[in-house]
Amino acid sequence: MKSILFKYMSKFTSLSEEEQKAIAEDILIEEYKKGTVLLRQGDVPTKCYFVLQGCVRQYTDHFRNAV
Repeated sequence: MKSILFKYMSKFTSLSEEEQKAIAEDILIEEYKKGTVLLRQGDVPTKCYFVLQGCVRQYTDHFRNAV
């Protein structure tokens, strides 16, 4: 799975093997079930997410209704 991320990143920058290794050591790959809420409005993010497989949806309600 990490190879997918590095392939994507190579479109924007070149990383040496050493740099890739350093990044790979710090990356934690997590799987989430459909319907999992990753972040709610007003939350301070503590992670940076990259979608390697599947999709993410974002919903915004400007009238404070349940979404």
